[in-house]
Amino acid sequence: MERKCCPFFDFGIEVGRESGPVWLRLSGRRGVKDFLSQAFLGLVRARRDKGALRGFKTGTV
Repeated sequence: MERKCCPFFDFGIEVGRESGPVWLRLSGRRGVKDFLSQAFLGLVRARRDKGALRGFKTGTV
């Protein structure tokens, strides 16, 4: 499904051994970092405005 909506992304999943962390890596061509920053920042702001993210800190990518 992601290939249809976002063909400019490269996806990578890394699963650590022995119940280690799971990482989703997104990369791609020029502009992907800015796109992701704006998309996720919008989601974080919307959730924070609803009080769902009390104490959540945002930063720049």
